[in-house]
Amino acid sequence: MDYFVSIEDTKYHKWQIELLAESLKAHDLDKNLIVAVAKKDGVSLNLPNSKLTYHDNIGKKLKCLPINKPYGLIKAIKENVIKFPFVIIDPDMVMISPVEESDSISAQYVWYMEYDQLVKYGFNIKDWLGISKEDWLPIGCIYQFPETPVSLFEEIYAYCDHIVSKKKTFTPTKAYWLLEMVAFVAAMIESDIEIKHNYEIPLDGRLKGEKAEINTNFIHYCNGIIGHFDKRNYGFKGIQAEVFPLLADPYHKILTIPHDYQRLNFMKSVVRRVKKQALHSKLQWL
Repeated sequence: MDYFVSIEDTKYHKWQIELLAESLKAHDLDKNLIVAVAKKDGVSLNLPNSKLTYHDNIGKKLKCLPINKPYGLIKAIKENVIKFPFVIIDPDMVMISPVEESDSISAQYVWYMEYDQLVKYGFNIKDWLGISKEDWLPIGCIYQFPETPVSLFEEIYAYCDHIVSKKKTFTPTKAYWLLEMVAFVAAMIESDIEIKHNYEIPLDGRLKGEKAEINTNFIHYCNGIIGHFDKRNYGFKGIQAEVFPLLADPYHKILTIPHDYQRLNFMKSVVRRVKKQALHSKLQWL
């Protein structure tokens, strides 16, 4: 089964996607990783076994990056780069175990996609989309699609575009990244598509916690462990690598987090494999 992810060719996404690919490699699935790359900085991506499909950065043009995901996905489907069934994931994830294939559309429950939470973020779901709280589906981040008409994904893109036109009525700084997830839900409701089970795909969004459990498909490290590691410091708002090379290395930072959580330790093991592979590649050129 293929796994689809959307990124920009930036330093910010480079280390995340290479970490994700390494975690899939442990299951011989890195060749099933389909990466839709929105052109921006031209950063080279070290993904020898994965399929890369480049496209115009429509998100940059519209000043709303989340719209790149449905745009890149539609392109990948129409060009036969990706095959059904497939799973849509985010770049800031590490695979623990593969997703079990389903004959129905399934998605991950996400607490911040609850209707009332979205209203707090400024999404006027009722007025913008005509969807009531009773009909809403609090899902996002991970979706699995069996054979599905491409028209559904075109509908998702259309909803993204529609919400972008409404964004002047709210402040998207903290929540604009939810836009494509809102569009996914709206399109599925509009198409009267049944989600098999909102909890079908287990996801652990934390790196820390008292319960040492890793019985999930992915670790979604999001912004990491506050006070110790924040992904936004590495290539986004950025620590300058030229001035602070170690501080600007996300892998070094992850490995030096002074905690012993099972999920964190698993992520560290993937980081070590990435670093080992990078060292091996350098030695081959000597």
